[in-house]
Amino acid sequence: MPWTFAHPAAILPLRRIGPLRLPMGALVVGSISPDIFYYFGIFSVATFAHTTAGIFMVCLPVGAACLALFYLVRGPVLNLLPQPHRDAIQRATSHDGQHRSRAYLLQAAGLVAGAATHTIWDAFTHVTGYAVQSIAILRIPVARIAGHELYLFHILQHASTVLGVAILIGVYTHWLRRQPTVLATQPGAERIRLTILAGCGVLAVVMAFLISFATGVSGSSLVFRVAIYATSTFGICIIAAALIYRACSDLLSKSG
Repeated sequence: MPWTFAHPAAILPLRRIGPLRLPMGALVVGSISPDIFYYFGIFSVATFAHTTAGIFMVCLPVGAACLALFYLVRGPVLNLLPQPHRDAIQRATSHDGQHRSRAYLLQAAGLVAGAATHTIWDAFTHVTGYAVQSIAILRIPVARIAGHELYLFHILQHASTVLGVAILIGVYTHWLRRQPTVLATQPGAERIRLTILAGCGVLAVVMAFLISFATGVSGSSLVFRVAIYATSTFGICIIAAALIYRACSDLLSKSG
């Protein structure tokens, strides 16, 4: 399947639909929500989440829960980012002051729209996808690597992942350059932030390999499992590290 975190590229044209301005956070979370249960090892629910019914029965409530969690830990987590990312993303994710009931409806619409882009994308790149099953050309074998047949939908799968990530990097870089210039006033604190982020990344990868080997995963499924376990572990590590860093910073500021 295309990498989960390439999927937000598909929501970029949906930021504004007619008179509606959909929340970017909801669109992003919605675009990754069908894959969330993969990261908990609950593959049957993740498979159902890729259906039309699953968008409303799984992606909408789970996406809402993820958004709630984000807003709950947003302060400490964003505080862990180095400049200029920290201030830019904090401004972009602040509440826009809409009437609460309207905001909730727009959040729900963003979650559903984001999830829909995910399932449409996967329909052309999953072996069980509707488009792959319906359009014969997508099932044309194009190569054979290490005894495995490579079909056109596999090419689309990997190419769309690379393209999606490239688009996200390009759009984010362009957006960041347009934000007000923010200088890091405490270089020591910035180095600590970078060290924590790097440490979380290394720990996540190490833990992913340990879990994979402990559960007997090997061969072609190893990369897939390591990616899943590393992503889940990284998320947990970042939240924990952010809360600890904020608590330590508060204690130091009070004692100072």
